[in-house]
Amino acid sequence: MIEIYYNTTQVREGRQFEMEIKGHADYAERGKDIVCAGVSSLTIALLNELDTIEDEAFYYMDRVIEDGYVHIKCVVPLYKNIIIVETIFDTIYQGLVHISKEKMEYVKLV
Repeated sequence: MIEIYYNTTQVREGRQFEMEIKGHADYAERGKDIVCAGVSSLTIALLNELDTIEDEAFYYMDRVIEDGYVHIKCVVPLYKNIIIVETIFDTIYQGLVHISKEKMEYVKLV
């Protein structure tokens, strides 16, 4: 099962965004697992979008990417345009929510 955690909070330096995705869907055999492919595609889209704005938007950003595990944590300073980062995270998260509703036995929001 894939577990997805997403949170955003105010911190002293600005606004913190954090997303963690871990596990495997086991919907089908490796290479044919459409649930895993959907979650992976959205995760890659998130990472790519964050890469396009990284130098100009973040006070701090950390990411860990391993097989079956992605953890992204970033802080956007208050004086920067937080709405762009929030929109990116929220859009991707809504896609993940949709997948979890369609395939509850394979994707869980925590």
